[in-house]
Amino acid sequence: MIQTITITTYMVYLLVSLYITVWVGHQIFKQGEHFLMEIFKDNTSIVKPVNRILLTGYYLINIGYVFVLLIHKQHPQTFTDVLELLSSKLGIVILSLGIIHLFNLMTFAFIYSNKLKKQ
Repeated sequence: MIQTITITTYMVYLLVSLYITVWVGHQIFKQGEHFLMEIFKDNTSIVKPVNRILLTGYYLINIGYVFVLLIHKQHPQTFTDVLELLSSKLGIVILSLGIIHLFNLMTFAFIYSNKLKKQ
């Protein structure tokens, strides 16, 4: 019984984490192209490749992180244990996605502001 609960918890965690990661990546990819067009308006031919490279790096880091967080020494035994485990692991994944996104935005804002200063 405990093994079934553990496997079910892990499956829910993986499905939700991967769905959130892919959905956020898709949104960033779609909306990020407009931002990159502004940054690289002198050389728009590199916007799509840069956007794809950023998306690939995003997926590698975040999906890898999701799998690293899968490891857990204790096995949930009750529904409360399942909720606590899922909320802590999903919370870490979501916070990580937000921090990485914020870091990327700050990096590109820095690049953009330096570009404006040079003009």
